[in-house]
Amino acid sequence: LMITLLKGSSNVHSIVNIENCSTMYWVIEFTFLPISVAITLNVAKLIKEEYEYRKTIGYRFQSSDIEWNERNLIRFALIGLCTGLLSGMLGIGGGLILVPLLLTEGLNPTVASNTSLFVVVFESFSVLFQYILLGKVNLDYGFTCGVVSAFGSYLGTNLVQEYVNRTDRQSSIVYIVAA
Repeated sequence: LMITLLKGSSNVHSIVNIENCSTMYWVIEFTFLPISVAITLNVAKLIKEEYEYRKTIGYRFQSSDIEWNERNLIRFALIGLCTGLLSGMLGIGGGLILVPLLLTEGLNPTVASNTSLFVVVFESFSVLFQYILLGKVNLDYGFTCGVVSAFGSYLGTNLVQEYVNRTDRQSSIVYIVAA
């Protein structure tokens, strides 16, 4: 969002008066790469430190918990990269890609589903704000769809959770996502 505000576009003027498609425009366009790498490395370091701390204090890990070694940190970073690239290029939701990848890594279906929902919220708002800045959103229609979708999401989540609690089968989440 900040990059879009800085560089502008054909519909939105840059907040720092950068000409569309100039050299500075492209420099700003690609600043997300080193920023993303820096954030990823910092988060990986924090995850590894937290995992090591839990091991030293005798934390009782569950069988579905991930061992945060360097190999797994790299694998999950690559999963995030692939999910972001595919959802951005193909215009499909990150949950369609992320949940199956997380399940193949052995995550609990509830954890995989909730992780995907958490990621999709940020992804959706980021894209929404960019489209608003580009003037490509009918706000009245968007607001109506947003309210109805929020209600449907709330209702659907509660119904699925009730079903999982009643049947004690988390595998149903996998079938719902696959459908």
